[in-house]
Amino acid sequence: ITYLWNFGDNKTSSQKMPSHIYSGVGVYDVSLEIKFLKSQKTKKFDYPKTITVKETPIAQFSYDINEEDGTCLFTDNSSEAIQWNWVFGDKNMSKDKNPEHVYIADGIYNVQLNVSNASGCSDTSYKKISVKLKEQYSTPNSFSPNGDGLNDFFGPVINENMTSDGFEMNIYNKSGVLVFVTKDINIMWDGRIKGTSSYSEPGVYIWKISMKNKFGINYEKTGFVTLLNF
Repeated sequence: ITYLWNFGDNKTSSQKMPSHIYSGVGVYDVSLEIKFLKSQKTKKFDYPKTITVKETPIAQFSYDINEEDGTCLFTDNSSEAIQWNWVFGDKNMSKDKNPEHVYIADGIYNVQLNVSNASGCSDTSYKKISVKLKEQYSTPNSFSPNGDGLNDFFGPVINENMTSDGFEMNIYNKSGVLVFVTKDINIMWDGRIKGTSSYSEPGVYIWKISMKNKFGINYEKTGFVTLLNF
């Protein structure tokens, strides 16, 4: 027995159970012709239903990232799309057409956009986005609280995207003992041990600072500062 499939798009196959990919939108009539070698007779079968190939959407997008605060505006450039599913690469997602997302850390993020059209067909586009954020706040690496008006206090210098919401600064000595704490962004460490008028010994101290930006996202950092001799 031999087989001759006609897929209705000028393409054929001699396989018994073929697969076929249609290259264009349209309605196609499929038929199968079987030839019996012994009798040389042929029999033709028409597929009872037409094959309808509908338009497939093309997923495309662009983006614009503000490295000042990590805000990224995504713009859908897809064709024929009526549904959108975004994956931002940091465990966050959106179903908006043109979403805005805030990245809170440097890194390379695999962003995915899956779109669907009215026929239920879908397509997916992928892009790698490199995020390098501007420092949200900085701290000096040393200070000398000797009252000379120069580097007398230790605390963060914040940019315009940060707020005082949720602010807390803790200072620890090398043994891990808390020597200073404040929840007021306007109160910096003057070298004194909390609750006393005594100054801490010169040396290296560990600081831990947390605060929120204008989007309500919390930033927490840890570092070292050297308290110099008076």
